[in-house]
Amino acid sequence: MPKFMIPDSVATMIADYAWKQGVGNDVDAVVQELKKYNNTDIIDKITCKMLVLDGTAEITYGEAKKLYDALKCPKEYLLFDEETTAQCHSQMGGYGIASEVLADWLEENL
Repeated sequence: MPKFMIPDSVATMIADYAWKQGVGNDVDAVVQELKKYNNTDIIDKITCKMLVLDGTAEITYGEAKKLYDALKCPKEYLLFDEETTAQCHSQMGGYGIASEVLADWLEENL
């Protein structure tokens, strides 16, 4: 996995996950441990419309797209990038644009 600067809030989250999972306190160790857990066995039970968000600077970039591709329910995929400034995990640093996009989607779909 490429190395990049990690915001303090993400570093704290990684340290928390590492402690809870009993693995080394680094991104690679946490990601490898969390890969053991997935929704493969139950993804076909999801029937409601889903919005899957992804970011080009996501720590596990591409995993959200795999989830989206596996879903058989009505679905939408949104990829945030540097232009949107919401390309990080959970759209960290781009909450304004992400909130606008999410609120619009909820208004249109609920």
